[in-house]
Amino acid sequence: KGRLVWANTCQHCNVWFRLVDLEMDHIVPKGGLQSILGAGVWLDRALVETDGYQRLCHSCHLKKTLEETLKEEEDNKKAGE
Repeated sequence: KGRLVWANTCQHCNVWFRLVDLEMDHIVPKGGLQSILGAGVWLDRALVETDGYQRLCHSCHLKKTLEETLKEEEDNKKAGE
């Protein structure tokens, strides 16, 4: 009792973490839900099989999410030009 149990590695940095410290990440970004018209696409991306996820530590998940968000904003900006 009271032991620290290492459960698995982050699939980006390969550091060992306790299972409760890992987050599940969509491998293919689900993106933001911009309107009700895009709900079907968003749901298809959000509800994937288990092989559509990866285990990431909080830092790697945050970094990946930020990169995806910035790319999505850039793509939306280009589409609006």
